Amino acid sequence: MLIKDNYILKLMRSFFCIILIIVGLSFFCTSISARLPTEVDGYAKRDYWQFIFLLDSTKTIGQSEFNFHPFYSQYTNYEKAYDYSTVLYPIFYSHGTNYWRRWTWLYFFSGDDFYHQDTGEDKDLLLFPLSIGSGDAEEDSYFGIFPIYGKFNDFLGFDEFTYFMLNLYVSWSYKDYTAYSFLWPIFLYGSSPTRTEFRIFPFYSSKTKEDKYARRSVLWPFFQWGSLGLDRKEARHYFLFWPFWSQKWSDNDNLFSWSFLWLPYLGGLVSYGREDVKEEVGVTALFSFFQYYDSKTTGINKLILFPFFGYYRFGQQEEEYEAYYNEGLFITPLFARLRTYSAIVDTDYHFFVPLYWNMKRYYHKTREEESYVKVWPFFQYIENSEGSSEFRSLVLWPWRSDQFEKTWGPFYSLIEYQHFENEDKYLSFLFRSVSTYWNDNESNYFVMGLEWHNSPEHTSFEILGGLFGVHKYILDNGEGDWAFEFLWIDISRDEEIEAL
Repeated sequence: MLIKDNYILKLMRSFFCIILIIVGLSFFCTSISARLPTEVDGYAKRDYWQFIFLLDSTKTIGQSEFNFHPFYSQYTNYEKAYDYSTVLYPIFYSHGTNYWRRWTWLYFFSGDDFYHQDTGEDKDLLLFPLSIGSGDAEEDSYFGIFPIYGKFNDFLGFDEFTYFMLNLYVSWSYKDYTAYSFLWPIFLYGSSPTRTEFRIFPFYSSKTKEDKYARRSVLWPFFQWGSLGLDRKEARHYFLFWPFWSQKWSDNDNLFSWSFLWLPYLGGLVSYGREDVKEEVGVTALFSFFQYYDSKTTGINKLILFPFFGYYRFGQQEEEYEAYYNEGLFITPLFARLRTYSAIVDTDYHFFVPLYWNMKRYYHKTREEESYVKVWPFFQYIENSEGSSEFRSLVLWPWRSDQFEKTWGPFYSLIEYQHFENEDKYLSFLFRSVSTYWNDNESNYFVMGLEWHNSPEHTSFEILGGLFGVHKYILDNGEGDWAFEFLWIDISRDEEIEAL
């Protein structure tokens, strides 16, 4: 494909990379590929308790959750043998099951533990500049202390990667190919039965693979030339005299492109490319400020007038069996719309960075829908097809991070409202100084450390979670009995009350 092979046309995607980074930030701790729970969910009855903005806990069948804002949180799903915990999120978080666990301290100190039924344990530890790996299999072991020494297996796509004083000596191997470099990137030699590579930077370099490609350069980056796709029906060739002229062509002239005055990250003053077989054509001007690309076979279409307007489409949405489709539109770098349809999830996002976010998702596997709206910093609203919804005000984190708002939100929340799948409801005001949690059968009120709980079986009043408390229990015979708490100790409870 022309757009994949031409360096100039690759730069046409640069602005959309920025948009994708923005969207990536909005997925912070809300991954679409692994929807593991981080809080109690489901339709079972829940027991809820809180102490102003500092503490809260929720318990239900098979799940428990505890939050000491913002210092510590713990969620456990006993049925799935899964837990998720944080310390001063996002400084530290950990989650995992009996077979795997991932944890990190701001990504500078992190670890991965896996248990494979066929190969046993596999542990990875990274504490920059130290990295250690161990496992039952020999290839799972590695050690490195940057930049002095390191030897890694299955690293950066290589089977083995070794370095000493980093640039002084580097070697790597992949399948039957092995390369050695001294004073990297100046001296390099690599070979396999079908592939050779040699470099004395910047004077000369050569990379060849039998019936695949041949690339060469002299006084890099000024003179570069070579051939690609030698095993295909129609090989492609290129020549670059940087920065004035670059050109690419194929044997039968089905592909042709050129660029005049090409600069890194900016593109060419004027560039043009076409590929007849795939019916593709692309034009850029003014160093990629104007970009146009169209492909009939792949459904790619792009028009950019940077920074005022941009449109990108991949795939044909109207096709009945189209496996993947995405579409992007921006008007100025601040407003954008992105839509994606895939086998995992369908998404439709509108945002005006950083003030407005409107994000909708549909997960095919679980048939769940989710809608998210944020007007920063005033409020956010979330609802899904399972029947739960959430409203928060204020919201200080400009991107989407449900865990950040959950951890730090109680310190600046004016209003919180939640409606859960099991029809329980929660409402709080002014940093949770006044809160209530209720359903059709019971109600709980929390006011500055004072608590009142009322249900058909139990009524109570407590101060500071049990510093002093009075409880009235309705026994099986319909009579009431009293129990007391002092200094968080039950001082009058008979066996029948204990059973309740």
